[in-house]
Amino acid sequence: MEKKIVEKNKWLIEVSFLRPLAIVLVVLSHSFAVFGGAWNFPGQNQDKLKIGFYEVLPNFLVAFRMPIIVFVAGYVFMRQMKARRYSSFKVLLLEKQERLLIPCLFFSFFYVLFFEKCQEVIVFLWEVLQGAGHLWYLFMLIWVFFVGYIIYSIKYKVSVFILLIIFHFISSYFSFLPFQFDKALYYIVFFYLGMIIYNYRSLLLSSIKIKHCFYLLMLFLVCFVCTYLLRKVYLPDGIIVKLVLKSVELLQYLTSCLFLYFVSLYLFVIKENRLPEFFLVFGKLSYGVYVFHQFILMYLVYSFRLDLYCNVYFYPWILFIVTFLCSVLLTKIVLQTKLGKYLIG
Repeated sequence: MEKKIVEKNKWLIEVSFLRPLAIVLVVLSHSFAVFGGAWNFPGQNQDKLKIGFYEVLPNFLVAFRMPIIVFVAGYVFMRQMKARRYSSFKVLLLEKQERLLIPCLFFSFFYVLFFEKCQEVIVFLWEVLQGAGHLWYLFMLIWVFFVGYIIYSIKYKVSVFILLIIFHFISSYFSFLPFQFDKALYYIVFFYLGMIIYNYRSLLLSSIKIKHCFYLLMLFLVCFVCTYLLRKVYLPDGIIVKLVLKSVELLQYLTSCLFLYFVSLYLFVIKENRLPEFFLVFGKLSYGVYVFHQFILMYLVYSFRLDLYCNVYFYPWILFIVTFLCSVLLTKIVLQTKLGKYLIG
């Protein structure tokens, strides 16, 4: 079954489902960022943001969005390595320079110009070089790919996975490092998980059942509740409590990746259900939507002040719909140009 699907379509159907889904979750979670505390609310009345469900939802979405994006990157990277796409580190370096570094610096320049108040040229350039706003992800991913290339030759040893888990735990102590290297230490474990899972794809195709998806979902929900309670109720400040929190949080992220992956594999590969056309169309636009969505959100939240024109309960949903549609439209327009095709095509 697997061989037939791969040879016929030349792409991985589970990736065509997971990658667009992850980008939608990113846009949705950022639309609720002011309720979850990640962004400052532009208005004076903070009390009207105290909506229980709206406070929980961003935390729930965060548990899925970035881990699954990095997981998918590692999953695809393993397939590319097995196909000998990167014959040398130089080939990888040149490709990621064009695919990630140049777009990151280009759009970071405009993000800092529009949304960050930098009076000095040195500060302005430094912010650009760090990957401004949400564009930190592109810079981080460059490091992750480089590390992935190095550990590819180690052949999936348990000791490597344990080492990457340790990096995940201690990454916050390296926040002083430039160019998002600390975030690479945090996310590399999900990239490596994707590499491992792809290596055992054939085995999983013959063994995954719907009950396994259910078990993973239940484990994720337990971890999510525990993580939320530890953060919101117990306010961890001791070393032991923080270690427990990080451990449960990591398990939450790992199970969220595996749950979404198992569901995608079960529905679209094992059961051979037809992938909705939306995912195929949006998949080609997802890179551009990720790049543009926060530009639009920042404008709507802080410049246009959308909160002044709609009810607080409808506010994040309108943000999401307008941002998503504008990001798609802007991506389609930009892709009509040579520069746009080069940057996000």
